[in-house]
Parts: sequence; structure tokens; C-alpha cells
Amino acid sequence: MSRRFTGPEKNRRRGGRLVGKSPGRPGGTAAPTAEDPATRARRLAREAIFDLLKQSRRGFKSRSLYNLVGRPLPYPEFRTMLGELLDAGTLRRDELRRWCWSRGLARNTGTLTISPSGFGHVHPDDGSPRVFIPRNGLGRYLQDDRVEIEIHPSRRGPGPEGRIVKLLERRMTHVIGTLVRYSRNWLLIPESARFGGNITVTGEVPPEAEDGKVVRAELLPGTDGRSGALIARITRVLGDPGTPHVMQESVKAGFNLRTSFPPPVLEEADLMSLRMIDEAPDREDLRERVVFTIDPPDARDFDDAVSIIPLEDGGWELAVHIADVSHFVPQDSALDREAYRRGCSVYLVGEVVPMLPHRLSSDLCSLVEGEDRLCFSAFMRFSSHGAMKHARFAETRIRSAKRFSYQDAQEIIESFPKRRPAGFTPESAFPEEPVRQSMCHMDRLWRILKRNRLKKGGLDFSIPEPVFQLDEQGKPLSVQAKVSREANFMIEEFMLAANRAVAEGLAAHGRLCVHRVHEAPSGDKLDRFIAFLEHLGPMEIPSLDTVAGWQQIVKSCEGTDKSLLLQEVVLRSMMKARYDVQALGHFGLGFQHYAHFTSPIRRYP
Repeated sequence: MSRRFTGPEKNRRRGGRLVGKSPGRPGGTAAPTAEDPATRARRLAREAIFDLLKQSRRGFKSRSLYNLVGRPLPYPEFRTMLGELLDAGTLRRDELRRWCWSRGLARNTGTLTISPSGFGHVHPDDGSPRVFIPRNGLGRYLQDDRVEIEIHPSRRGPGPEGRIVKLLERRMTHVIGTLVRYSRNWLLIPESARFGGNITVTGEVPPEAEDGKVVRAELLPGTDGRSGALIARITRVLGDPGTPHVMQESVKAGFNLRTSFPPPVLEEADLMSLRMIDEAPDREDLRERVVFTIDPPDARDFDDAVSIIPLEDGGWELAVHIADVSHFVPQDSALDREAYRRGCSVYLVGEVVPMLPHRLSSDLCSLVEGEDRLCFSAFMRFSSHGAMKHARFAETRIRSAKRFSYQDAQEIIESFPKRRPAGFTPESAFPEEPVRQSMCHMDRLWRILKRNRLKKGGLDFSIPEPVFQLDEQGKPLSVQAKVSREANFMIEEFMLAANRAVAEGLAAHGRLCVHRVHEAPSGDKLDRFIAFLEHLGPMEIPSLDTVAGWQQIVKSCEGTDKSLLLQEVVLRSMMKARYDVQALGHFGLGFQHYAHFTSPIRRYP
């Protein structure tokens, strides 16, 4: 393709180089200048590129652009210059990888998420609205990539739309897929469609890596020079597809779970373990108080405990004791940064991917029966009618008197008289059993708290949780409904009360708090729910502006064959709970202030 180019210096092609007449000298003789030839060539090349792309409605591939501006530099230098102009935001590349004038488009950085439908969104680091990325603009970018984007007004909706211009960080490091022999090469067919196609296998292939086996592979920088495919190196052969072990490994890789801790983190955990309990002498000593834990029978860590003291006015002081993880995880330490990256512990079938190393999560920060442990405790004083009168918080030292499973606690609760005669007190009924006395007081308090919460406006679901019975190979044999009982409800109410008290306490003192917020349903979700109710049958639909209206609908079908379906639809109609520094309220609970104070071993926020 031949094309004459006219630039500001009326450059013309001669011998494959840009040549220009110099003003001010007859015959085009160059005036003396301090600019060396290489610098001048780069300047003229930039000017030629700018003038050409500013006038063009479409972009050009690298080689075409090189020829059109007269091949002013060696091609490798020319490509380097284009990359520099891209980094500076002067140029951009379109979906066909053609070079275009940037036209002053704004840029930002953020994290990429890809929907199952194939389009993406970039969530900017600065918290600005997410940016839509069309399907044809994703290329070989992956879920959770940190990228730089170019933003322009959306052609598809009200929000901004953009184009990815640079990969800043690849956070997805491994892939699970099926190994396939192709001629003399190996390909990996990833289990997730988010990888955008097959992956080229490079490096040494283990002898046990046969055709059709599922493998775990490490993603490597760059792409295959011939096909443009991602490249990866096999790190582990998992086995045959469809087996429970392989499927579980696929889940871990699909969510990019960090299944091992870096050596510096483990070393720091060992060092932190030297910060023994005795190094905290100023804590409030509660080791003589009756404190115990109630957890599932298969729990591996115990991060909350409870205690209660009856008050003379007929009320109670309830204390919720939470393992003080901050004593062993200093801010911005290697442990802290690793926990932040993980965000939470992940519970799989028969396996936990912990947020913190086991030395902390299952030992030093676990409220083990009979061992001294450090806690942060919330003390809440309630009237005999369940109104919270006062709350205080303190760094404490406890010693759990007993570790109960929910079933153990349930059996104790069921031993209490249903109707307590006049003059009944736990102390007189169980004079030599302080743990049973405490449990009896707790059984009374939680029922009052739940009744008050639902009366003021809170949703109450009774959706059974499925529990799978597995054989020795991990294959499911049967499924049963897990039914929550009084012991479960009791601990749930106490955790809700503590989380609420902490959030209200921080707000009262003007302190910053990461709230757990749950906004009221609106928009399409609300419209679809109302349409569902109209198809369900004749029903008076109350106002859905408050949680009381939703609870009224749930109650209206209680005990009918529609109840479970209705509860599921109500749950799906709710907005997703999220974290926010603003106290936007928790619609489902009916609380204005709510935070996640509990479970610091397994939840970072």
C-alpha cells in the first residue's frame, strides 16, 4: 500500500527515511542544531505518527503504521516508541489491536471480573463506578486481573464503558484442566470458560500425565507466539475427571484459593506464638467466671465464647468473648497482609482453607477448653424485658470451662422445665452446677431477644440446610435436612446482639466502623417478587417498604406447601449484604447499626 504523507514539515519519503526541507536555508541545507540525528529521527517519527492518527478515523496495525510514516526508525525502536506512547496515554489500541489516537480519554486502574455470559467489568481502585468491558475487548485477560483501562461514554447503557490497555497484575496463578495430546504437543482444556480457550502446555510433562487426565498447571507470563494462547506449566497430576478429589481441586483453582502459606507468613506465625498469654498483664481477668463455647461437633476452631451473670433487678449481663486475633497479628505484618488477601476461611467438603495459619486459628486464637486465652469481650446489660441498657468493651483473659456441641447444649436446654413455677431460679434448681445455671439464664434471655427483634421488624427464615452423607471416597450416599434448634438460635441471637452493640458503640463515639449493610429490595428485584406473588394465588400484598411487610408475607404461608418456595423467593429477592463505612442499616435484621465483630479467625472485615 502506497500513500503520500504530508506533515507539518512537509516530510517526504526518500530511501525509506523521513526527509524534510529545513526552513531558512536555500536548497534545503540543514541549519546547525544541537539535536543529534537519533533524537531528531525520534521526534520526526512522533510528529508523523501524531499527524497521521489524528487525521484517521480508524487505526493501523504496527507494520502498516511503520510503512505509512516512512519507516523513520529501525522497526524494533519504532515498536518501543509505540509502547511508550501507549503508556503515556497518547495512543491507544482498539479491539483489533490497531493503533489509534487516544483523543484524551480518561484512564484508571482496577480489578477485572468476568461474568458467565462472557462480558466483564473493571472495578476501579478509587471506588468510582464499575466500567463495562465488552466481550470482544477481554482478549486473554482473566478473572481478578488488575488492569489499566481507558474510559469512554458507554454505547450500551448508562454506565461508563472502557477498554483494557495494560495488564498490571495477574492474580489467577493456576488453572485446572484436562490434558489433551495434539500432534507432538500438549494442550490444556480448562474447566472454566473464563480462560477464553485452550492453553498451550510448555516445559517438562510428568510421565503420569496421560491424555485425558486432569492436571493443575501454573500460568506463565505471556502467550504462545503462534496461537496467541495462554501458556502454562504442569505442576500436579490430579487424576481422572469426575472423581470427588479432582472436583474439589477444581473448585479451589476456580476460585483461586491460596491453599498454602508463604514461608515468611509461617515464620511470623511461629514468632508470634512466642507472645504468650503472660505478656498481656493489663487485661481484665475473667478466668473465674463461668465461660463456655457452643459450636458444631466437627468445629476445628473456637473463636467465640459466652457467659452470663444475673442482675438484682431481674435482668442479665451477657458477655460475648471473641478471640483477640489482633494480639498475634500486628497491623501490616506478613500475617495481616496474607489474611487480607484471603479475606475469609473457605469451608469445603471435609477440608478448610484457613485465613490464618493453623498455629493461630486452631491453637493460640482458639478458645480451647481449660486453656488461658486472650479475648476482646462485649458486656451487655439487659433488662428483664430484653432492652439493652448499657454496653462496655474490654480486652480480657478467659479460660473456657467447657466445650459444648450444639447437641450437648440442646440436651441441657430440653432438661429445663417448660413452665417455670413461681420462685424458680436456676441457682435453686441446680445448686452445684454453675454451667447449667448459666445455660438456664441464657435460655430465658435469647427467647426474649428474638421475640423483641422480630416484633420490631426482622426477617425470620426456616429454610432447612442440606447435609450430605459421604462414603470413604467422598461420594454422596444420601442427603438430609439439617434442622436448627434452640441451642443454635441462642448463640445466633447472642452474636447478633454483640455485633449490634459494637457497631452502636463505635457510632456513639464517632469512630469509623466497617458496617455490614443490607439495603431494602428495589427495582427489578422488587417488581419480579410482586409478579411472583400475583401468580402464587389470591393474597393481600402489604407494603414492602419495611421488613414487617415481608415478614407478614412469609407468615401468611407458614405451615402450607408454599412456605418453603416462598421463603426461597423472598431470600433471592433481597439485596446482597455488603460492607460500607456508612451506617446504611441492615434491612433483614431491622438494625440501623450492625458490624461483623464476631469470627475474626475466619473473616477479615
